[in-house]
Amino acid sequence: MCYQLPSLIMDGTAVVVSPLIALMKNQVDAMRGFSSVDGVAHFLNSSLNKTEIAAVKSDIMKGKTKLLYVATTTECDIFTSSPQQFRAGHDFLGSIYVPDPKERPSGSLKALDPLTGSEKWEFKYFSNPNAGALSTAGSVVFAGESDGNFIVLDAHTGKDLWHIQLGAAVYSTAITYRLDGRQYVVIPSGTTLFAFALPKA
Repeated sequence: MCYQLPSLIMDGTAVVVSPLIALMKNQVDAMRGFSSVDGVAHFLNSSLNKTEIAAVKSDIMKGKTKLLYVATTTECDIFTSSPQQFRAGHDFLGSIYVPDPKERPSGSLKALDPLTGSEKWEFKYFSNPNAGALSTAGSVVFAGESDGNFIVLDAHTGKDLWHIQLGAAVYSTAITYRLDGRQYVVIPSGTTLFAFALPKA
């Protein structure tokens, strides 16, 4: 299960998909802060009226929104009728379940066409992801997974451009910002916050 699915698009408009409405709006507002045009990012939820929904749909239909990036997980669990003991702060489903010993959980980042739903490319992770993806205007996608791998992909092809092992699971999506004319990318891993930037020219 992915707890967040922020999906940021290549050129122009960005669509963020998240099960958490407040988080989704916050991410869109943050992206709009980097642009003089609100249309650089949209959010779509039940708080929008028909006119606002039509504006989002119009950007998609005009081709401004190219690809939707979604972190996916495939996991097989065995559920039993044995009662589960309740523990505060832990998942509680009422019964006990264990991962299938023969099938290891897997995950991938997929690029989908928002108009047809067709899959354009897939990058398979070493483990299942618990975070979404960040796509930039420079046509790169930043993503991480549970084994602590932080990966930079070509937004058009899904090719691995660069990666690094951070030493702990990645549970949040990367952010990017500009400071003193230099672009940075920040990603939390475990209890550590990592910041990356291109070498100075």
